[in-house]
Amino acid sequence: KEFCLSYMVPSEQCEAEGRKQPVMRNIMITRLNDKNEEQACFSKTPVAQCPEDSKKAKSEVRSMEFHCLLKELQSTQKMIKLHKSKPLGDKLQGKSTDLVQ
Repeated sequence: KEFCLSYMVPSEQCEAEGRKQPVMRNIMITRLNDKNEEQACFSKTPVAQCPEDSKKAKSEVRSMEFHCLLKELQSTQKMIKLHKSKPLGDKLQGKSTDLVQ
């Protein structure tokens, strides 16, 4: 499974200077919970996203499951930084689904 995520296949979904390789990352969104506390919600599975220096040529809408954590926690802050560079992998697979979007 990890090999599959680390191997990049050229794709027409992303257009960049000579590179057309999407990267696998978890989506992160923020929201307020019932107690008016800010949460960071991470998709439970990574999705292909265009690198920052490219533009989307094609996209699709899918329903995703998210696991939400209090944004103020130090462990959540680490996950926020980590999700920008690589998939969060098995860290979220077994977690509860707090949001479907």
